[in-house]
Amino acid sequence: QKAEIQMKEFNQRLQQLEDEKSTIIKENENLQTMLESAQVQRDGMKSTLQEHALVMQEQSEKLQHVVSQRDVLLGEVDDLKSRVSKKLNTELLKEEFHQRVQQLEDEKLTIVKEKENLKEQLENVKSQ
Repeated sequence: QKAEIQMKEFNQRLQQLEDEKSTIIKENENLQTMLESAQVQRDGMKSTLQEHALVMQEQSEKLQHVVSQRDVLLGEVDDLKSRVSKKLNTELLKEEFHQRVQQLEDEKLTIVKEKENLKEQLENVKSQ
């Protein structure tokens, strides 16, 4: 009888261990599924991150190109400003020159008229 009791206890303990083993196997399978899902998500995020890094690199290169073009254009604008400024200065100098020439011609005309008046006056004085 003692052997039967021990056998019964042994079988109960064996059944308990089998149940625990089954539970552990199920938990292991669930954890394995969760791990695989996490790895798939990680791989997806890694791929997305790599794509974003590539896009960022391309955008950075485009930005550098645009900045380079802007710098070239700014240089051209500065050159054009300088040429326009020189041209305006030249035109202003020409205008000032022409104004001065006109002023001198007007003064010359006035002097010539005064000379003629003086000649007339001298002739009048001589004839008297």
